[in-house]
Amino acid sequence: MKRTIAMLVALVMGFGLAQSETLRVLLSSQLSTLEPQNTTDTDSAAVRYQIYNGLLTMTASGQPVADLAQSWDISDDGITYTFTLRDGVRFHDGTPLNAAAVVATFNRLLEPDRNTSGTAYFKPILASVEEVSELQVRFTLFEPFAPFLNTLALSTGHIMSPAAIEQYGESYGEHPVGTGPYRFVEWVRGERLVLERFDDYFDGPAPLERIEYRIVPEASTRVALLETGEADVILRVSPDEAARLADNGNIVLETTPTSRVMFLAINLTRTPFDDVRVRHALNHAVDVRGIIDALIGPDVAQADSPLAPNVFGYVSTKTYEHNEPLARELLAEAGYQPGDITINLWSPNGRYVQDATLTQAVAQELEDFGIHVNIRLFGDFAEYLVTGFIEDRGDMMLVGWAPSSLEAEGGLYQILHGDRAGQFANNSGYNNATVNRLIEEARAETTDEGRIAKYAEAQEIIMEDAPWIFLYAQPVITAHAGNVHNVIILPSEQLVLRTTTKE
Repeated sequence: MKRTIAMLVALVMGFGLAQSETLRVLLSSQLSTLEPQNTTDTDSAAVRYQIYNGLLTMTASGQPVADLAQSWDISDDGITYTFTLRDGVRFHDGTPLNAAAVVATFNRLLEPDRNTSGTAYFKPILASVEEVSELQVRFTLFEPFAPFLNTLALSTGHIMSPAAIEQYGESYGEHPVGTGPYRFVEWVRGERLVLERFDDYFDGPAPLERIEYRIVPEASTRVALLETGEADVILRVSPDEAARLADNGNIVLETTPTSRVMFLAINLTRTPFDDVRVRHALNHAVDVRGIIDALIGPDVAQADSPLAPNVFGYVSTKTYEHNEPLARELLAEAGYQPGDITINLWSPNGRYVQDATLTQAVAQELEDFGIHVNIRLFGDFAEYLVTGFIEDRGDMMLVGWAPSSLEAEGGLYQILHGDRAGQFANNSGYNNATVNRLIEEARAETTDEGRIAKYAEAQEIIMEDAPWIFLYAQPVITAHAGNVHNVIILPSEQLVLRTTTKE
């Protein structure tokens, strides 16, 4: 309690006096980088979305629409996309937005030695990017790729200043320069990040003068700061806290169905988890439905696919029922008893709604079943990404994956295609040749029906292979002060504050 009070005092002092021109936003996890090509974590994207623009942007319903590009043409063979840019747009450093800037951004992304989350989206599909004229740029694909426009609308496709690329190089993420309505001012890691209005924004100056982000991992502290008026917007409110806040007439709650599926990724490269019977047993040993009811809400459905229901290509397959006798039978068939297995289970703490509590609940279920579990919690989500997805892996890791494109491609290729096995974000090491082929074939399908048929078959195989303990699709609850308006949460959980106002 003393620690919570001390933190409240520190944050109140840090935010200073409430100002109608300053929006104060509380995030739950540490930011990794402000370079769009280097990470896909949602809180970093929540900040970047105000700094940058892409050629296209995504609507709340998942439709790609014009942003820096005012129009585009697609060749009959689906290979070439030619974009015409807005005239008169400038980056925050004064550099003009033109075809050369777009080429510089994507040539950097496609460098042979660059291997980031952004490259995973574009390298497999994009052959070249060329300047046609000062305000026209041509993208050439290796082959037809149906979700290309959705992919281009991702924050990983945001356009970077070529002058800043040359000046800052690999430290660009510490000195972000975009064309967005807010420009970067200050970042004190672990404490605060400040943006200010960019008065020369092509769509007119933003309503607010400043946005101040603070990192507050404790959910209860975020709620308390909103209640006392020292914060304006908080993310990832738990169902219990939302029920309490519902009685506060000065606070608005927004619930958004998201594209995020929560799961425990099983490390298939280690024994005994390389045996599908063991993975089936783990899914049957955990009472997922009971955990969802207790921690997330009885209206939240148990995952019946590796995709969320609002993602294009989602098909309901099956769920794993809680059945301990069947789990023991499956383990015995694989040559194991529950006591033979120890699981090193990793989880972030404060990144997802109830993440640490959820992990502990799963661990208790497994312990009751007879499997020993060692839990490692990461309070720093950036450290979790680096340690868990790049440098090392536990036996199981809690992950929430939200394809920002709202396309099955983004929800299957990145985390379940063999090309990404052992890399971000396929930390299960899952690699099924049939699934790989189906994902690849779906890209080139020219009809929605053809794509959905491929994705449906892939989802059925994945559910049977059980590379994860499947949990649920995450709804997200956002809370903001009643005098704040136009707070937009996309289904990808990205926070859009471009038109937000504060009375």
